[in-house]
Formats: sequence, C-alpha cells, structure tokens
Amino acid sequence: MYFFNKKTIGIMLAIGFANFSNAQTNPKNMSDNTVEQLGIIRTKPGTWNTYLPIMLHNVKSSRKEKGNISFTLYQPEDGAEVGIWLERWHNQAAMENHFTYDYLKAVRKTVPEVKDGAVTQISLKEVAAIPAKTVQLNGVAPQRNVIVIFEPKTEERDAFLKAIADVTPHARKAPGNYGFNIYEDVANPDRFVLVEGWKDAAAHDAHMAQAYSKDFDKATAGIFKVDPMSERWLAKDISE
Repeated sequence: MYFFNKKTIGIMLAIGFANFSNAQTNPKNMSDNTVEQLGIIRTKPGTWNTYLPIMLHNVKSSRKEKGNISFTLYQPEDGAEVGIWLERWHNQAAMENHFTYDYLKAVRKTVPEVKDGAVTQISLKEVAAIPAKTVQLNGVAPQRNVIVIFEPKTEERDAFLKAIADVTPHARKAPGNYGFNIYEDVANPDRFVLVEGWKDAAAHDAHMAQAYSKDFDKATAGIFKVDPMSERWLAKDISE
C-alpha cells in the first residue's frame, strides 16, 4: 500500500490505548456503548517540555478511573513534538466524569499556551462491516505503530470500504501483526482512522511488500480528498 512506505511523518502520537496490547485484548468492542476519541495537537517550538509532563500525568491518572478502558501516549519515531491521543471510555457518562478531574483541567489550561494551530478531535466508532479484532499479546507491545486517516471522496466511500475490507484479513494474518482495525468518524462518515500494530519495522516492511498491499493501492488510487500520506504516522509508545 502506498501509505505503508518508509517515509516517517514527523508527528507525535498520543493514542488512547492503556498500551496497544491492553486496548486490543479488551473483551469489549466498540459496537457497545464505549466512547473513543482521537486527538491531535501540534505544539509551538520550545513548549513540548511544558506540555509533555502534564499530558503524561493525565494519561496515567486517567487509566485509574473506573470508567476508563484505555489511554496511551505515543511519540513518532523521529521524535517530533506533536501529540495525538485516543482515549476510550466505557460510556459517555464516564468520559464526562473524566472532565471533572484536576489533571484533565491542567491539560486544558495548558493547551492554549502550547498549541500551534487548531487542535483536532475525532470521535470514533467501529465500522460495522469490518469489526475490530482483539489480539492476545500477553503483555508484548508492538515496536511499530501506524495510524492513518483516510478521507475518501463521498462517491468513493463504498470503494474504500471494499478495499479496506479486502486487505484487512491479509494484514491480520501477516507475520508480526499485532492489530489492524479501521474506525469511522462519528461526525463525518467520509473520514476513517486505521490503527495498526506490528512486532517491529521489519514485519511492517514485509507487509508493505505483499501483493495484497499493492492491490489496495490500485483499488484506491485517486479516490481520496486528501493524500493519506499527509495524515499517516509511525509511532512508539512513551506512556511509561
């Protein structure tokens, strides 16, 4: 797939899985009342060391909340100072309760001081035809994490869903795959988020070279509003 080449885009990821293993092995899936949100914040030069400890404290404290399922912090492999998070809660009430805690208020207070441009927040839901699949990792975390935001043209939405449905079973069976799940933007049915985990870069590279990945490229050529490579990240977990 063209969005699986070796180009590393400089963005930090803060993805709301307590760790990838924990998120993928949770017995509940997103088809119930769980709530998940992906966010992206680009920080101004010189402000990362202000933002990072406050966000890390929020992540670790949030995990202890009764209503939290997962919350993880990642950084891109090139160490860029931009953050993306994905937090998952048992229900909307649990997320709203989270807003009352001081550690979350501290993040909200800091964001206006450090953000470089608008902060993106995307509420996600599972794609019914391509349900998320849990993976038993026994505490082993992927060394290569991939996040891709896809925005197919409205008239090409079905073509994209068919292409991603075709590639998903192959990717999940690939050696070293620790997860391959597609989610839909609740507010925008033409935007999707792919979350992948791989044992390491070598496993990911081998996946990129397979015929099924090239078939995906052919099936999706020219169907996107925005080049997925501009909204793709390779990341490492820095939660601990």
